[in-house]
Amino acid sequence: MEALLLGRLELRQDDHVVDVGDRLQQSVLVVLLLHVNELVSTERLVDLVWQGRPGKVNPVPHYISRIRKAFRDANVPGKVETTGNGYRLTLDPATIDVRRFVTLCGEADVARRSGDTDGQLAALRAAVDLWRGPFLDGLDIDRVGATTVVSPEAKYLDALGDLAELELTRGEHRLVRDRLQPVLAGDPTRERLAALLMRALIANGDLVQAVDLYHRTRDVLDEYGMEPTPELRRLANSAQRVTPPSGLPVARGPWVGRSAELDDIEAAVRAAEREDVPASVWISGAPGIGKSALATEAGRRLARRFPDHQIMVDLNGFTPSVTPLSPKDALGVLLESLGVPPEQVPASLDDRRAHYRSVLAGTRSLVLLDNAESEAQVRDLLPVVPGCLGLVTSRRVGGIDTGMAVRLEPLSVEAAVELFVRLVRPARVTDRQQVIAVVARCAGVPLLIRMIAAVFHKHTGWSLEYLLQSLHSGEPGPFGEVGAVSYGQLSDQQRTMFRLLSTLPGPDLTVTAAAALGGCAVPAARTLLDELHSASLLEEIQPERYRMLDPLKEYAAGITPATPIEADDAMDRLLDCQLVTVAAAMRIAFPSDSRRQPAAHVTSPVALRFDDAQPALAWLNAERLNLSAAIRSAAERGRTEHVWRFAVLLWRWHYVRDQVEEWTETLELARQMLDVPDGDQDSLAYVLMRLSNARWAAGQADMALELAARALTTWRKLGNAAGEAWAYAAIAMVDISRGQHDSAVAHFTAALGLFTDAGDDAGRGNALSNLGYLYQLRGDLDDAERSHSEAAVPLEAVGETLGLAHTLENRGSVRELLGRLDDAERDHERARELAATLGNVSVQAHAVNGLGNVARLRGRPREALALHEQARALADQINDPRLRTQLYVDRGATYLALDDHAAARTAYLSALDLAEGCGERDLRALAALGAARAFHLAEACGEESTRYWRIAGDAFAELRLPDAADVRAEYEQLTCACHTTR
Repeated sequence: MEALLLGRLELRQDDHVVDVGDRLQQSVLVVLLLHVNELVSTERLVDLVWQGRPGKVNPVPHYISRIRKAFRDANVPGKVETTGNGYRLTLDPATIDVRRFVTLCGEADVARRSGDTDGQLAALRAAVDLWRGPFLDGLDIDRVGATTVVSPEAKYLDALGDLAELELTRGEHRLVRDRLQPVLAGDPTRERLAALLMRALIANGDLVQAVDLYHRTRDVLDEYGMEPTPELRRLANSAQRVTPPSGLPVARGPWVGRSAELDDIEAAVRAAEREDVPASVWISGAPGIGKSALATEAGRRLARRFPDHQIMVDLNGFTPSVTPLSPKDALGVLLESLGVPPEQVPASLDDRRAHYRSVLAGTRSLVLLDNAESEAQVRDLLPVVPGCLGLVTSRRVGGIDTGMAVRLEPLSVEAAVELFVRLVRPARVTDRQQVIAVVARCAGVPLLIRMIAAVFHKHTGWSLEYLLQSLHSGEPGPFGEVGAVSYGQLSDQQRTMFRLLSTLPGPDLTVTAAAALGGCAVPAARTLLDELHSASLLEEIQPERYRMLDPLKEYAAGITPATPIEADDAMDRLLDCQLVTVAAAMRIAFPSDSRRQPAAHVTSPVALRFDDAQPALAWLNAERLNLSAAIRSAAERGRTEHVWRFAVLLWRWHYVRDQVEEWTETLELARQMLDVPDGDQDSLAYVLMRLSNARWAAGQADMALELAARALTTWRKLGNAAGEAWAYAAIAMVDISRGQHDSAVAHFTAALGLFTDAGDDAGRGNALSNLGYLYQLRGDLDDAERSHSEAAVPLEAVGETLGLAHTLENRGSVRELLGRLDDAERDHERARELAATLGNVSVQAHAVNGLGNVARLRGRPREALALHEQARALADQINDPRLRTQLYVDRGATYLALDDHAAARTAYLSALDLAEGCGERDLRALAALGAARAFHLAEACGEESTRYWRIAGDAFAELRLPDAADVRAEYEQLTCACHTTR
């Protein structure tokens, strides 16, 4: 027999449904089922089922008799006994689905703690499958126990979430999708389940449905004045950007040995899952021993457990000629690998660390930190959230806080022999003793075995005996012997390239860079790299991008060069190629800067050219670490011209990506080299100017002002009017950051005159646009509109599309305030179109929101609300708190126009929370004023509304906003409880 309460009440006996009578009889039966094998008094049954009002005749015996008859007629094994002044239903509790559900959940928890994921999965599936609908669907809960009946729904939702986590880990995303969709259709407020369903939809390729689910969940949360969780926003971004599922290297060659180590790593992961903590494993060992190979193999085998992300970063801890990656830079690489757009990667180490943890929160992600220098380098990089795994490889042994330690020893003889045999043709290695002798000369080191196997494979006429003779004639030690044999089989051109690769300042190189390094044509360089790769002397990490492993780089660095200046000449050629390519990339990616950027003072026959911005930016992004290393190398070698031109050329790229630290570092190197007696003063002024911009972006106003003032003095002495103008503009930006708007106006006005005299249209447009913004802040709307209109002309003429889009959007906002709605609408629409061509989501969102404001001002609030929602969908793609705050403020105004005071209050309070969190003081003032008005209009006047009136009044006065007096007057005129002195 089965008693089913998880859904509509049913009794089933031998596949037949038992008639359980009318609602009163069902209620009596449910009370007995909920207290199975316990005495329930008649008084208790009357109080519950009849609400204490049974009538003149006690109805309980009648309904008990009907239940007994139903049991007898259906041969139900249970029976209802009369005991004293009550009744007891005698029945096996396992036949009641609620009891069985609770038992299965307990079994799942026990299995989880013991690491039995199969058992946990089976128990959860059985538990979840018991549910047919809401608990006791159709019955009045007050008639069966009211508050004394604890619904198992919360436990059911937990079980659903736990089951979905397990199934996603196993790649069973369609099961998760089909199970969660109907649940969330009934209750979209379940954020954990929404995130799990989004993960399932993304894994299944249903990206539109995932984004649609996000919007539905967000809209429901909005009704409660709540923001979607960072995980939901991250998943929405992931669906829109289609982040690659794995960043681990592709497997290379056969995998042998290390099975015990792999088992240990998997055991560590299972143990962490049981304890609900993050897992971490530190793999150490000698050069070439196979640390990275083991880590990547473990990552591939565990991939199903970590379906959200599998990412890797090379920390360059022991890479010759390459500076180890700083924790801050490594976090930037990791965040971008996790799908965070470059412009959203925070500037500071603390913010990057916090953002990294928030992105990983709620995911099952694997992070491989390869080639670590020390514990300090990885401390901020190891995942600290449960469900994630951090794998670290290093030559050093980790400490007690770095997770499970795996120390790799040389391969066993059996494994070494197996690896060598599988790398070459078995028919050539029939003499096992000779094979053992070969791998013995390689000391069981996998890298050396692969190198010598590559040589043997290439020379089909060699015997094992000859190979052994060659090894014995090499330099002492396994690396010397194997390296000498491998190097000895290379051609002169291959040897030269092999030697030069050891001098490379960056972590990897492209075919083009190799051509520059070797002084050859690109096709010849491609052939050489392919041949070195075939000889296991290089790794191809991406198509046409190669890396030399650290032990080989160390070996190559010890080989005597062909000439004393071989390496110097090669580095000069590489620096020339990179500088010319950087100049070409910046010119095509940021055309409006081209007049102000220095030209490359050198040439390179293999430098790249670009036809449009996308490949140029892609090259800059891919070469980021190599370029930083090249600039440092140029500084060490005294190449002043290269250093300062690199630094000034790259400033805009660093700026748009918010790479403030690299921006500052490169410019500081250039300043130190130029700021010497008889140094190039014009170049120094360029560097001081851009360094001022970098210090301003870092929030270092005093340093920025000092640098800009010195650049101004230098350019004034040199008679460079355009330079003076940009220095004034930099000083004005410092003024704005300090709230000194009058001073900012004066400095931008001075810059404008100099830009005009110098014929610098881009500079003139920039100054006019900033003046328009400042005039609007001061309430001078006519001057603001005029300034923006004047700015648009030169910006459009020089092709400064983003600056033009910003200017038009700002002018549209001014024209709204002036009541010129047709003109405002045209400005917003044009700004939206321009931003869309650039892929700039922020300006698009502002523009669409502006169109919504215009619709509201025209008396079409419903249309306005739809446009606000479009802007919100765009804003969800980026991390811009000010934008989201502005959207709440404007949506609140539209709700007020609809007389929906409750929704307006929710929007304004959400805006106030965001503004206080991100320090946007002007929006905080507007949000507080909107909230105060919403409380007042809803006649919810009192202490809370008074608080918002006061916040608004104080904020407007503190910021010296032009409406401060009006806000104060509005408050003073109130005669309701909003004004506490009335």
